[in-house]
Amino acid sequence: MKKKRKKIKCSKLCFLKSNIYRYAKEVSHAIRYIALLCVTFSTGAVIFGYLTFMSVSSILFMSVSSVSTVLRVYSIIMHDF
Repeated sequence: MKKKRKKIKCSKLCFLKSNIYRYAKEVSHAIRYIALLCVTFSTGAVIFGYLTFMSVSSILFMSVSSVSTVLRVYSIIMHDF
């Protein structure tokens, strides 16, 4: 009888260990997926921010260069009169 109890206890203990191991495995997978999502979104945000900055800076550069061109033309016209 004592041996059967030990086997029952061992099987319950093994079952509990396997459930805990399975739960820990699922939690570690969930943490990996969350970390992957964070890295993906932060990389996307950096790329989107860089592209936005480059487009704004090119617009500003074009507007500054066009203003300077207009001023040059205006000064040439005024200088001729």
